[in-house]
Amino acid sequence: MGPPIQSSSALSSEVSIPSFLCLSAEEGDLLARSAPRLATPERAQRFAETFYAWLRHVPETEPILHHVDAGAWARLRAGQSRHYRELLTVPYDRERRRVLRHLGAMHQHMGLPSEWLNGAYALYLEDLQAGANALPDLSAEDHQSLRKAIRKRVELDRFWQMEGFQEATLELLDTQKRFYQALAEIGGITQAEAGEVPSSMLQAIADRLAKILELSLVWIGCLSPGDPWVRIMAAAGPAKAYADGLRVSSDPALPEGQGPVGQAIRSGKAQMTADIPLAWNEPQFAVWRGKAERFGLGGNMTAAARREDGGMVTLSLYRGTGSSFPDGLDSLLSSLVQELATFLDHQSVTTRLLRLQGYQEAQRHLQQELLAQPDPTHIYQSLAQNLVRFAETEGVDVLLAPPDSPVLERALVVGPLAEAIRTLPTPYKQAADSPERSLPDKAWSTRSAQIRLYPAEDPALPNAWREGPLSGVGAVGAWPLLLTPEEEPVAVLVIFARAPDTFSTELTHLINEMIQSAATALRQYADRQALARLTTLYHALTAEGDLLLRAGDERRLLRDTCHRLVESGLFTAAWIGQPDDDGRFFRYLAASGPGAQALQQLQIPVADSSGVAQPLVTRAWHSGRIHYNQDHLADPGLNPWRDFLLRYRWRSAAAVPIRRNGARWAVLAVIADEMGIFQQAVLELFSRIALILGHGLDELDLRRSLREERDRQQYLALHDPLTDMPNRAYFLQTGQEALARARREQEQLAIGILDLDGFKEVNDVLGHSAGDRLLQSIAGRLQGIRRGGDVVTRLGGDEFGFHFLVTDAGDLALISQRILTAVVSAAATAADMPISGSIGWALFPGDGEDFDILFARADEAMYAAKSAGKSTFRLYGGPVSQSAQRRIWVHQHFPRAIASEQVRFFLQPQADVLAGRLEGVEMLVRWRREDGRWNTPGKFMFVVEEDIHLIRGLGIWGLQEAARLRQRFAQLGLALGISLNIGARHFLHPAFLDDLEEHCPQGKGITLEITETVALADLKTSAAIAAALKDRGFRLSMDDFGTGYSSLLYAAKLPFDELKLDQDFVRNFRHDHASFAVAGAARLLGDLSGRSLIAEGIATPADLALWMRMGGTRIQGYHLSPPLAENAFLTWHSWLLPLLRTAPAICPLEDLALLIHITEDAESLRELFRHTAEACPLGIWFAQKQGKYGGLPGFAEAKAVHERLHQLTPDSPTRERADLQRKMREITTQLYQEVAALDRRCGRLPLQAGRNADKGWRYAHES
Repeated sequence: MGPPIQSSSALSSEVSIPSFLCLSAEEGDLLARSAPRLATPERAQRFAETFYAWLRHVPETEPILHHVDAGAWARLRAGQSRHYRELLTVPYDRERRRVLRHLGAMHQHMGLPSEWLNGAYALYLEDLQAGANALPDLSAEDHQSLRKAIRKRVELDRFWQMEGFQEATLELLDTQKRFYQALAEIGGITQAEAGEVPSSMLQAIADRLAKILELSLVWIGCLSPGDPWVRIMAAAGPAKAYADGLRVSSDPALPEGQGPVGQAIRSGKAQMTADIPLAWNEPQFAVWRGKAERFGLGGNMTAAARREDGGMVTLSLYRGTGSSFPDGLDSLLSSLVQELATFLDHQSVTTRLLRLQGYQEAQRHLQQELLAQPDPTHIYQSLAQNLVRFAETEGVDVLLAPPDSPVLERALVVGPLAEAIRTLPTPYKQAADSPERSLPDKAWSTRSAQIRLYPAEDPALPNAWREGPLSGVGAVGAWPLLLTPEEEPVAVLVIFARAPDTFSTELTHLINEMIQSAATALRQYADRQALARLTTLYHALTAEGDLLLRAGDERRLLRDTCHRLVESGLFTAAWIGQPDDDGRFFRYLAASGPGAQALQQLQIPVADSSGVAQPLVTRAWHSGRIHYNQDHLADPGLNPWRDFLLRYRWRSAAAVPIRRNGARWAVLAVIADEMGIFQQAVLELFSRIALILGHGLDELDLRRSLREERDRQQYLALHDPLTDMPNRAYFLQTGQEALARARREQEQLAIGILDLDGFKEVNDVLGHSAGDRLLQSIAGRLQGIRRGGDVVTRLGGDEFGFHFLVTDAGDLALISQRILTAVVSAAATAADMPISGSIGWALFPGDGEDFDILFARADEAMYAAKSAGKSTFRLYGGPVSQSAQRRIWVHQHFPRAIASEQVRFFLQPQADVLAGRLEGVEMLVRWRREDGRWNTPGKFMFVVEEDIHLIRGLGIWGLQEAARLRQRFAQLGLALGISLNIGARHFLHPAFLDDLEEHCPQGKGITLEITETVALADLKTSAAIAAALKDRGFRLSMDDFGTGYSSLLYAAKLPFDELKLDQDFVRNFRHDHASFAVAGAARLLGDLSGRSLIAEGIATPADLALWMRMGGTRIQGYHLSPPLAENAFLTWHSWLLPLLRTAPAICPLEDLALLIHITEDAESLRELFRHTAEACPLGIWFAQKQGKYGGLPGFAEAKAVHERLHQLTPDSPTRERADLQRKMREITTQLYQEVAALDRRCGRLPLQAGRNADKGWRYAHES
């Protein structure tokens, strides 16, 4: 039997229990006897497993349990199993009530709803009652009593948990109230006066938070940009000692970075940790667990906020052991920490401004004191003392760097930390790569400022940094003082600051300026001393500077340098020499003074003879440095020249190499008539003169190089690299000058533009290399015909420009002929292709006063020449001028016409006359004039097609109208396709598919007609765009088929659905053999490739008859209907079809030659006069078909008449020609019918009428 279960009377004496939950004595006894069998470890463990399996699927608990590891799961199951057994086995006394109330509060803090608790207890009750029912030795009455007792016990357990749950809810409301109070009070604290020390204010904030929220610990931390370690700025509360030495990081790879602070920094979200084993036993808390237990810390909340400088501020709140923060405080905590970040940002700006003002004041005082020209000691004192006095610097250490000393010598220490600074060891001058360099030494060796934050944390620094006053230094900076960039620093200035953010970018820049001011003062002091000793030589140096400014050439510079050195009075002679071409002796370049030029007679050797006494000039040349001799006569190496020295009284000398562009170039030597004159200062200044002279020579070289480069660049800028002709820039520049001269001299100036005809075909067929050679050849020929004063240029591509002076416009005919002849002859040599040119001219002053206008009008004239048939020239004026005005008018008005819908699309039907139906319409553009009539495309499209903006605007308008028209046809039940022309420039424009997607994304029922010239322009791009159009459902038609020289090739390579035979062929194929042949070839291509073939321009019954005999069925043209306005078409479309009484038979391709003379327009004899009877197409047919059709009655007669026709001449009588043509037409028609009848009997010729005998054709014409 288990422990006795207290009865109602026993329990009520300890705690207050609702009467309905009290157990009777019998229930308590029965429960005590049954408990050991119901609350077994096995049942409890099984229930725990079931319980947590259920919890995994509860939405409120799944996020909490998602990250629980295996160890935590084991602890949770053990606790649940224990609770299960305790329901029946422990006394429900005051302690039990406390435990359950705490458990309920914990569940509330975890954010679990009360409904979840009710569900959990329902599982307890269900499991325990099921166990009770399974006890075999109880009566029915005992079973009922036991179930009742279990219910009361479970309900009491739940009742006490809910008490804790409700108390925690009230606590949450109270905590929220306290948080709001804390926010309000922090806002008041942060409104303190500007300049308040942030650390003291942060401590005040921490103290208030700890008091208001009744916390065990509050600490505020800061994270600097680029630093992974959080620095604790303030801590408060009973357990604030916990923050001492606390190490917290933002680095997830470190143990110290895996806690709530690191998570808050990285996630930007508040982190909450409950005071339960599940939390504190997690691995990420291992670093702090032991310490937290010693200080009695429980639940924790942490949040972080980002500062403007990229750093972070963190706020961590802790309650005591056994207490957690209620859920729902995240936003309030985030508001608190954001308030702190805003405060710190404001304080940082204020502090930086005040600090900057202090340093600026120190700089002003320093500059004022330096005006007195102090010596170095006072310069260092002024710099250090002003920094301490006005910039509130904690200390300044001035370390001198004597050249002959291995250490930096401490010269001056000022400031509050002066005594502590003196305890620091004097730094050594370490090598640049030494790993043990101190901060001052590093600044000295690198010649750059060095800054270190929190030096007390650097283990490499001496212990003095970690003890005493220096431990509070937040930042230390070291600045080298350099007199020149090439020299070693003369001193290092070390500044000690309390705040780690002292050395901001602005402040560092200001300190650099102060250092530069001090360095300038030091240099000025040294310069004053040198000038005092070397006044005379300084004048020479000044004179050398003047020479450099005035020197126009090398020889003068060298000669004047020697002359000024002698004029200084210090030197008797000066000489400049360099090795001769053989490298054996020094040759004279310049000299001044007695005996200087005589040096050339001495043959001073260049060779370096080791071990042998050498002249100073030779030594200086080989060593690359200055050499001097204070007493020539005492130098045994000069014994060979002793007499020479005595003659010219040369007692001492110095020689220094002159470097030019960084290399040895010559030697400068000076000679004095006194001994001992070459002291160190004199030598330094002498070396500087040589250095300046070298710079002067470099300057001369640079000027010459710049002049040459400028000339080269100017030439390149004004000349074409391919042809070496003047380019467009040259043309425009000289054209303006020539125009000004012509205006001044009252002369006529001709501006011309030549554009090659057929050049693109050369590139396409022979390649771009051949095109380049052609351009070079033409350029050479054009240059050859240029007269003096004429300008011939290449403007770009295949365009050339001219401007000539002429006496009158008549000169241009001869000039143009010479130019065109040069083009043709150059093309015959370089490309062997038919290349010609078109030239346009504009004359000043007749065609304009402005060069740009003249240039534009010459361009218009050139286009007029191309339109006139090419290989010719045109002058601006008359029709050309009118055309130009028309272009301008179209450019100005066409966009507005589209916007106002004055540009509309007429509809011309397309029909299958064999099938007897209209198949579709082609949209043909029209532009309404002010008088209400319509302009046809010929009036404006030649301008629109040349301008991408105009043709794109028209194309977009057409796509919109096609989509609208398709919808209207569908609403009217008309199954008609719609064809729309797309301009070449629009089709190849990068935005074409985007335009399509926006204005007509679906292509069903729409055919886009693309001219063959588009495909020829860029086959690869055309193929890609065509594929995209097919994907969108558009049909593609090759418009104007047959006009390009590669029609068949491109028709085969591109995915066209339809070939549209150009109307010029249709218009001419009844009297032009070539056009007739193209039409036949088009039919063959359509048949073999499966592409539909349509003939546009079918205007007469004869056109239709011939087209149908050739096998064509689809037509468009005035024979059906002219283009109609949309509403007119919809009114009359059902009446537009011609009907045939009998459709003609298709003529096989091999017999098409018969049709040439059947047509009504066969009276033309031009083709007959071009061939003999045997060579013309019909003559060839007669020869080939003699065996097949020779027995037909009309064959022999037709052949004879055909031969008589070819015997005619242009001088034959008109009547005779007309009779023969009529006879030929009649006999050929008869022969055609005989051939057709024979082929039908043999089953070789289909009858079109046989396929449509029931159509009821209205039209009854047959040729």
